[in-house]
Amino acid sequence: MFLDSDDDYKPNSCEVLYDTITKENVDMVFGTYNKVHNNGKVSSATPKYFKGKDNIIVENIDKNMDLIRTPPSLWTKIFREDFIKTNNIIFPEKFLVKMQFL
Repeated sequence: MFLDSDDDYKPNSCEVLYDTITKENVDMVFGTYNKVHNNGKVSSATPKYFKGKDNIIVENIDKNMDLIRTPPSLWTKIFREDFIKTNNIIFPEKFLVKMQFL
């Protein structure tokens, strides 16, 4: 799980994501997020093709091409450790302060 220094999670977000990735035994789980504007206004940043849906389970990207349209952010997602290691996913050192797997 990754968090940018200018972002924060709702109180139970980590537990919900962790419980879901454990229960469903999937490689990645991601959640929705809100955008806080400079004037303090908060708006939903959920892509329109996912609004109104509680859960979407995709076994293959070909089964839901809407996933291609999701913003490429790490901070909305939790990844299974072996998924990152098996696929040799690495991050440039200047962007990675510390990576710890649960």
